[in-house]
Amino acid sequence: MKFQLVLQFRAKRTQDFDELIVLEDLLIENLLATSEVDGHDFGSDEFNIFVLTNQPRESFREAEKIIEQHHPRQQLKAAYRELGKEEFVILWPPNLQEFKNRLKDGIAGGLTEPLSQSKSKRAGTPRVRPFFSLHAAELVKSECQT
Repeated sequence: MKFQLVLQFRAKRTQDFDELIVLEDLLIENLLATSEVDGHDFGSDEFNIFVLTNQPRESFREAEKIIEQHHPRQQLKAAYRELGKEEFVILWPPNLQEFKNRLKDGIAGGLTEPLSQSKSKRAGTPRVRPFFSLHAAELVKSECQT
């Protein structure tokens, strides 16, 4: 695959995270065979789903249909870049001037887990195990100590 498509959502609450994990599963199950969901990251109030593809615009259109059908209230930003490159091409929203992937660009302390490290219960289908951001882990740790 030549490109990385990034689907970016605002996510502040654990419920947002849970809903977006469900959305990620739907994308895994329903995106065209020319696309491969490659994992996610979460932190700094954003949740990113990464898709590897040779056709980023077509993959985005397919993902957009799935998102609209199952999670229409989610605010979505989408952009893609050639693998190994820094510069993103913005797909959505049309008026967006700059696409920042704070987690992958090292601005925030989020955790990532690529799909290649785990498998789902569905035969042969990649699945990301849930995780929490460093901030959430620190909150849980401090609550356990009190």
